[in-house]
Amino acid sequence: MKESIFFLTAIESPTHSVGIEYQFLNPLKRLAQIHREMSFSYLALIPWRIYFFPLHPLRGKKKDLQNKLASVGVRCHLFPIPYPIRYRDFHLKLIHLSLFVISALPGLFYYVLKYKIDLIHVRSYPACLLAFFVKRLLKIPYIFDLRGMYPEEGINSGVFTLNSFSYRLWKAIEGRLLKESSISIAVSEPFAEYVRELIPQAGVCVVPCCVDTRIFHFEPEKKKEVRHKFGLEEYFVLLHSGSFGTPGDRGLAAQYFLRFKKMKENAHLVILSGTPAFRKKIETAIEKEGVKKDEYTLINPSAEEIPSLLLLGDAGLILERKMPNTKVCLSIKLGEYLSCGLPVICTPYVEGAARLVEKYNCGLIIDPDKETTYEKEQRFLEDYQQLRENGFKLVKEYLSLEKCVEKWCKIYEEVNSQCFRKF
Repeated sequence: MKESIFFLTAIESPTHSVGIEYQFLNPLKRLAQIHREMSFSYLALIPWRIYFFPLHPLRGKKKDLQNKLASVGVRCHLFPIPYPIRYRDFHLKLIHLSLFVISALPGLFYYVLKYKIDLIHVRSYPACLLAFFVKRLLKIPYIFDLRGMYPEEGINSGVFTLNSFSYRLWKAIEGRLLKESSISIAVSEPFAEYVRELIPQAGVCVVPCCVDTRIFHFEPEKKKEVRHKFGLEEYFVLLHSGSFGTPGDRGLAAQYFLRFKKMKENAHLVILSGTPAFRKKIETAIEKEGVKKDEYTLINPSAEEIPSLLLLGDAGLILERKMPNTKVCLSIKLGEYLSCGLPVICTPYVEGAARLVEKYNCGLIIDPDKETTYEKEQRFLEDYQQLRENGFKLVKEYLSLEKCVEKWCKIYEEVNSQCFRKF
């Protein structure tokens, strides 16, 4: 009989989240291809609001997701749950947390019992809380893939305050989930250090945010083509991809661009934002800092367009000020930038990324609020080609999807369970 591993997400929708697709499902697909002797299932517990509205686009995406996973032998189920109702309630306060658990557990128990699960690999805190109850009642062990600091992210989003009951509740839950997990997974070494400090006896491994080099890669000819399309052939492009850490970081990107432009007169700022609703706010924040309209380009791409649009850049920006969760962060875009040939310009507060950039010498670590000289930018421009090559090396040795899957396999080997035969 095949041993059965169950992958679980909750609240987030895999049909809307590139993060789930690239960091959870793509490694799962590769794992299933390698280990045919294992049985793999995936369940996403999705709030009604996302699941049913709009119905038709989700129906098509749901079928596409199920077909992709089925092609490598992974069973895929998307199950609707009533809570949370609002997007804002992704960070669950007590009342929504209680309703979420009550409404989500029946569906989860149904699939766990149906497929006779031996091990649950769970992404993020809300889903892990459900796995905790499954372990308590059915004795099925779980691996806790933390992804981010959920309580602190709730502070960043304005849902929790530092001393609020909901924040303290989630900190208590966090400790219990880590203690009960067979092993936990952190995306950076600073994150692993945080877990060890919080729960000294907790087993924790580091699996960084990975990049699929089949999707994100450097193509010189394609780069020329894309830059010509946007009229950027003669510019040195600083590129920011994705959402900003906080709204205030929009201005930080603009401030740093103006600083860099003093060293490189032909500098141009490109922002790839997948949220058109934020377009006006981003434009306002950038122009408020003094960046002229012809000095930047703001693009609202689809997820499929981002790999080619990253080739517009010459350097990738990861500029975030210090926040409760930035110490442990390792941005997904770090691997995407480097794989596409963009050395990284990063603030030291995104410590997970900054440590790797320093270790491999593949970019520039700088706090624009504190630097008064331009020596770092001078060295960055002088060593540019070597920084790019060092970035490719970091991807190959540490950040690639293949390395991520290797680490997952080693983690499974370390899970000491009578229900689970080692690879």
